[in-house]
Amino acid sequence: MREVVLEGRACGACGAFVSVTGDDGGVFVRRRGGTCLRGSLTALLTAVPRERSGLAHAAGYAGLLSLFRYSFNYLLVSGWWPAWVLGTGLTLFFSLLAPLALGLSFAAAVSLDRTPRKSGRLPALVGLLLGWFGSYTLLFVLDEIWQRLASLG
Repeated sequence: MREVVLEGRACGACGAFVSVTGDDGGVFVRRRGGTCLRGSLTALLTAVPRERSGLAHAAGYAGLLSLFRYSFNYLLVSGWWPAWVLGTGLTLFFSLLAPLALGLSFAAAVSLDRTPRKSGRLPALVGLLLGWFGSYTLLFVLDEIWQRLASLG
């Protein structure tokens, strides 16, 4: 929109002629012979981006990384013990990211509640849902490890 104002040509999106009048940089849009006042674009163009919540984004990324545990499930059913150990280790590692995501999402919820100007509600929600689901499935992985070790001894 700024280049439309500077060049004095019609807007490509709506076809309206845009011109700047006023000391505050307010934009007047001329449409079909009428004029309507739009708010100042300077506040929109120079607006400060919202501060990101690091906890929320960490929770979201940890939740998404916990989904990689499904890549190694085929090694868990292997009868060959080195493949089973490798698959169990990798599955356990990526499964442990789920409770981490769950804890980080609760911490992010408290942080976002105290400072509502921060962004990150969607990553915190992703971390909460994937952390909850992953923590539930972690119990089954730990049960399988326990049963396998109990059958050996």
